[in-house]
Amino acid sequence: MRRFAIALAAVLGAGTLAAGSALAITYMASDEPDPFAPGAKCRVGHLGSWGSYVYQYPSRFDMVFHPFVDDAMIWRCPTSGYVSHAADFDKVTPESRERVAAWLKANPADVEKLDPKALRDRLEAIYRERGMDDAFWAFFYRMRAYWAETAAEGDVYRAKALPLLRAKLERTDLSPPARLETLYLVGYYTRRGGDPAGGRRYFTQMEDVDWAGVNVQEAGSKADNLKYFATMIAAIEAGKLDAPCGQTGHDTPGCTLGGEAG
Repeated sequence: MRRFAIALAAVLGAGTLAAGSALAITYMASDEPDPFAPGAKCRVGHLGSWGSYVYQYPSRFDMVFHPFVDDAMIWRCPTSGYVSHAADFDKVTPESRERVAAWLKANPADVEKLDPKALRDRLEAIYRERGMDDAFWAFFYRMRAYWAETAAEGDVYRAKALPLLRAKLERTDLSPPARLETLYLVGYYTRRGGDPAGGRRYFTQMEDVDWAGVNVQEAGSKADNLKYFATMIAAIEAGKLDAPCGQTGHDTPGCTLGGEAG
């Protein structure tokens, strides 16, 4: 899944994580052709505005960001029952189109009335028919972890993402910024899985990432990147995200990190 143009690297490259003048994410209503029902339209929301403040929202602990994880970014087509993230709504491959069409026919639903979990389950099922790769699932499971209604549910998805992220670390072509992010995620998810000492070993490896050849204007300096992650690691290792407090997409009584900003 290609991300929207909200790259953390761009913010670090600019040397700031300051909030914009208006802390708002806005959408503009529009119609898109239904990819599986010729002539039908899907009423959707196109991204209007957002700011770098999203990088301080609690979703950062799973390295997923608003507006990318907003419900408005899940586009729904009531005629065909097709749902997709806005980023790849019209990117169904010719090879998977027939599979998706057959699945939609076999699984009709009023997509406008599905509750959030049912909608996301349908989204995931359709992506399976689309044949997405491991890089996609490593990101999608993190979104599902953040969206989850309970910490136990969220940790199921973090456990699914973890082996994919560990495999990513084995790649020799991984860019330094991507390696830094992946080490952070593997460290955090290892801790969530009950191994804090193992998680700390991954956090420690972040200091050793070779930044040679990185365009710091685009990706930020190593020091700036490490500083961003250090604030999260400090909260994690202090236990502020242990147990239910790690479910940052929802306010949790007794937890200091929850809701939309923190």
